[in-house]
Amino acid sequence: MSSEFICSRCSKSSEPLTSPPLGGALGMQIQQQICQACWAEWVQQQVLFINHYALQPADPEDRKKLREAMKDFLGLTAAPNS
Repeated sequence: MSSEFICSRCSKSSEPLTSPPLGGALGMQIQQQICQACWAEWVQQQVLFINHYALQPADPEDRKKLREAMKDFLGLTAAPNS
């Protein structure tokens, strides 16, 4: 992977993630398309999302809601389901 790329969320030339933040195809897509700064922004935002909607990450339905919110936040609407 090159040392810089254009992030699909912020459209800036940036450093890519050093490894996929999640397993599977979705994690690979995030690594290939999202910069470190945008991923860090999502990590902070997900705490607010979990608290606001009182999500339980152990619940599969809540994990699905969180995954969909992440795809929306990162602009990955056509992202793989994994």
